[in-house]
Amino acid sequence: MSQHSSDEFYQSHILKGVSRTFALTIPQLSSSNLYKVVSNAYLLCRIADTIEDDPNLTPIQKRQFSQAFIKVVAGEEHPEPLSQALFPLLSDSTLVAEKDLIFNMPRVRNKC
Repeated sequence: MSQHSSDEFYQSHILKGVSRTFALTIPQLSSSNLYKVVSNAYLLCRIADTIEDDPNLTPIQKRQFSQAFIKVVAGEEHPEPLSQALFPLLSDSTLVAEKDLIFNMPRVRNKC
């Protein structure tokens, strides 16, 4: 299995863990390309939402991580440093699937 197809499998799997509603509706999209783009976009939004919602992060940290994430999405920075810095700071109340998504951020970014 190639890394690309492995990453696509990961995205399909994690979508079910971070969303109940969208995990049911996104697979109903008419084309596989549209499914890939929409699920990727949704997961990127989940990453941003996890940064914003985590109670352990201060407002300053949220701003810094959000700005770093914007650079990752824009292709200006690699996702690994952000993932490695953010993951250990996530609170115990953050869903396991959301933590997994942050840990595996490099498997999500720009996969379409």
